[in-house]
Amino acid sequence: MKYSVVVNIKEDVDPVYKCMLTEISERERSLFTIKKDDDRLEFHVEAKDATALRATLSAITQLLSIYEKMGEIK
Repeated sequence: MKYSVVVNIKEDVDPVYKCMLTEISERERSLFTIKKDDDRLEFHVEAKDATALRATLSAITQLLSIYEKMGEIK
């Protein structure tokens, strides 16, 4: 893979992890995995090209935005 990015989440680790489990996948041009520790999540994204990288990061941020909005509803 040509590009790689690591994104760390340091709050709401367990609920975010559970939400993201269904989204872990390997696509034709990108790979997205999650590593969970006690106090943080690490999202590892690898992509063959910049467009695939952007699309995968966008999918992650969309899910995080939905999670945040759900927290506001409570």
